[in-house]
Amino acid sequence: MKDTIKSMLLENTGKNFLDSGGESGRHWQRNQQRDFESEPPITIEADIHYDAKGDITFSDVTATLSLYHWLLGANIEEDERCEEFQSNINADDPFAEGYITSRCWDLLHSWGAEPKGDTYYTYNDSDNLDQCFVHRYLEIDGYDYVLISVHGGADARGGFAAARLFYIHDELIYNEAWSRFMEEEEITDHVRWGEPYRLTRYFDGAKHVIPKCTDLKWID
Repeated sequence: MKDTIKSMLLENTGKNFLDSGGESGRHWQRNQQRDFESEPPITIEADIHYDAKGDITFSDVTATLSLYHWLLGANIEEDERCEEFQSNINADDPFAEGYITSRCWDLLHSWGAEPKGDTYYTYNDSDNLDQCFVHRYLEIDGYDYVLISVHGGADARGGFAAARLFYIHDELIYNEAWSRFMEEEEITDHVRWGEPYRLTRYFDGAKHVIPKCTDLKWID
């Protein structure tokens, strides 16, 4: 399944005139330089701003989740039907419906796939993932599946990878280890459990960065 998830993240989704990615600013372009395996699942950053007296004026703790790791640890897997679906994806095959390629669309119909609910785009909700994705649930022969299309462009309006099919455990996609939506308290809990974070302190027009800070005093 690792190869399937990587293929979505690396797929060339083109350069639409609505997409403000410039020459190399789209997700799929930037992803070519990434080593997904070696990257941490979560990256935590803490920013602290001080005034001239040294008092804190603003502090913030944020987290960014790797979509690669999030999907890899989600309640999805590839069975033989998914592998057949994936093998029919071809860059020259146009989209027939949404982000499903024509041959794959025909394959779903031959299996009697029934959609469950509407197509959902994670962009419409704020979360901590480093990329958005579109997904739609299906039922095939009484089993639950989900179609996932990763947004590989720059602007949210265009640049989607062809949908991949996954067997899904339970009815909704989720990851037990990493919630898509992380409140600051949940983020700081990860630091307390030993997750290093990037600390940036701003004061008197300068900034001091500690790349892998583990000191709890800056966030407590």
